Amino acid sequence: MSGSVKHTGRIEGKLLADPVTKHLCHRLKRGEIAFIAHENLDRTTAESLAAKRVKAVINARSFLTGKQPADGAQLLLQHGIPMYEWTESGTHCLHTFLASIPDYVEAYLDDHTLSLSQATNPAIHLSIQQLTSEIITYRKTTHKEITDLQINCFISNTIDHAKREAEQQQFHDTQKSPLPIQTTVSGRYVVVVNRGPMCRADLQVIRPMLKKLQPLFIAVDGGADILRDYDIQPDLIIGDMDSISTEALQSGAELIVHAYPDGRAPGVARLNELQLAYQPFAVAGTSEDAALLFADKHGAKAIVCLGSHSNIHDVMEKGREGMGSTLLTRMRIGHKIIDLKGIHQLIPPVKQWQSPSWMVASLLLVLLTGYFIREQFHAISVFLRDYLPNSL
Repeated sequence: MSGSVKHTGRIEGKLLADPVTKHLCHRLKRGEIAFIAHENLDRTTAESLAAKRVKAVINARSFLTGKQPADGAQLLLQHGIPMYEWTESGTHCLHTFLASIPDYVEAYLDDHTLSLSQATNPAIHLSIQQLTSEIITYRKTTHKEITDLQINCFISNTIDHAKREAEQQQFHDTQKSPLPIQTTVSGRYVVVVNRGPMCRADLQVIRPMLKKLQPLFIAVDGGADILRDYDIQPDLIIGDMDSISTEALQSGAELIVHAYPDGRAPGVARLNELQLAYQPFAVAGTSEDAALLFADKHGAKAIVCLGSHSNIHDVMEKGREGMGSTLLTRMRIGHKIIDLKGIHQLIPPVKQWQSPSWMVASLLLVLLTGYFIREQFHAISVFLRDYLPNSL
């Protein structure tokens, strides 16, 4: 669906607000209105919002500033999802304000105003501006020089970080030996699923192939929820455990907490609170790097990547200043990596009528139709042969 035409008229529905967008996406239901505070909305988060089929998205920040690549607004536009920016948000403490809005409050939107009807408090009226394709194009054009400067700085930071980490050998994991996990990794194909760009579309088209391959699934944080959306149970979950639902954490997968060489492990607190067993895996870099290095260290035959952040655009969208660890990880184990990001652009999705079961059903229908037509022609020919001459 194209969203190039400006939405006009009133929008009504239940509204859900959260200062942390990835937490909001876990709670949203189809047809609701999302109220976020997400500057430079990235493609991955926009894909999560689009997957929920939200009715509209209101942002207390700018969808696109031009300071870094941000394709989220363009993607929502392509899905026909109306977007609005709260024009007076700078006068509020956004975290406190959004957290104070009751869940599933009745919301009413027109071209310039968001109204929240609260049962126990006075109604709230906020001034908003709709984000159109013309505004998005203007911002991209206006801020192109700033973006080019940011890219040059990013490249310099990447080289500096990679050189420093290589000299200190920080891109090597600090585990002396593989972890004593229950899941067998050695000799198997491993699919590492990140909550990254195009993950859902790619997973959709290669899902039939994966069923035949019977690989091991390692989810990086919120990648576990994407797998579960497609009825695939992750075998292992690795990461900081900050963008994953509680249901996914409690699904029975082995949990590996990404720890850093200095001993910090941000995900431990949440797992301890949920009383879930886990093991730490210490390695420099991102949780995605940790998952790839983990699969390699435990003897994976090959590593298939979905939703990876492997280029400058992807990493800058996440707000990182460089990708030194990602570069070094790929240099170290790139011979094992099969990156399928964007594969859906080459393989059309299998439509229901193209599936094997529907092809068989269609063939049977053709055969039965042919049989009945043959019988009808036979009956007509008998009639013409036996009765028509006698009537003349």
